[in-house]
Amino acid sequence: MDFRRLRYFVAVAEQLNFRRAAEALSTSQPSLSQQIRALEAELGFPLFERTKRRVQLTRAGSVYLAGVREAIAEVEACELRARQAQAGLRGTLSIGAVGMVMIDHLPRLVRRFRSDFPEVTLTVTILRNPDIVGALRAGQIELAFANAVDPGRDVETLALWPLPWMIVLPADHRYAGRERVRLADLSGETLITHPRRGGAGGAKGELLAFCHERGFTPGAITEVAEVADLETLIGLVACGLGVTILPAPFAKSAPPAVAFRPIAGPERGPRISACWRRGEENALVRNFLAPAAPMV
Repeated sequence: MDFRRLRYFVAVAEQLNFRRAAEALSTSQPSLSQQIRALEAELGFPLFERTKRRVQLTRAGSVYLAGVREAIAEVEACELRARQAQAGLRGTLSIGAVGMVMIDHLPRLVRRFRSDFPEVTLTVTILRNPDIVGALRAGQIELAFANAVDPGRDVETLALWPLPWMIVLPADHRYAGRERVRLADLSGETLITHPRRGGAGGAKGELLAFCHERGFTPGAITEVAEVADLETLIGLVACGLGVTILPAPFAKSAPPAVAFRPIAGPERGPRISACWRRGEENALVRNFLAPAAPMV
């Protein structure tokens, strides 16, 4: 069925005049008449009764008109939805993120996006940092927020939010009242850390190198179980079993029993990057990331 013929049919049915319908359609009257005859031939019954004085719909034409109007309206609605999807105004967007970005930055982006694009269905899945890129490559998520990832050539990245490290002390620690804490002053104290945070070398990885750089030599290192989350480290500090170093967002949810303090010296810490599959033209991803730059 030629969709153009359906539009021509509706125009004639509304005008009940071939000349006026042709003018409304910016076509010639002979061409319009030819298209209507072709439509009637395809259907196998007349749509109009034509006399020299008037044109009117047949009974079958009246019934057909109602259905054609519905069909045109549905096709136009489909076209609109498709255009909205192409522009990133409609569709679904699946996001994967490490837990630390859920404390501050990502919730602000999600709330803004949901307000600006109410027709988009958004899902957020919390993943371990080592699993993020794999989930992206497997198509389980379309956009990821992670730190210290090695994306490879098939993944695009955009560096976003630095998360400076802070020292976490028991609230009654002798340095808890300081505005900033020199790590060197904590030498000899127990450092509580997580095996995952240092990569293959466990606590001997990046974090311990940072401590060494700042002159902090722990008297002992306590590694929590692999399955424990970073909130467990805060709880152990609250118990008075040592100190730990965590990204600044965790300070927002800290209990009164601990004190987060900035570390003296140049800021260091993980940086969150947005990641997505290279070469994919995804307007939803672009729209989601657009407000992120001012937050950097």
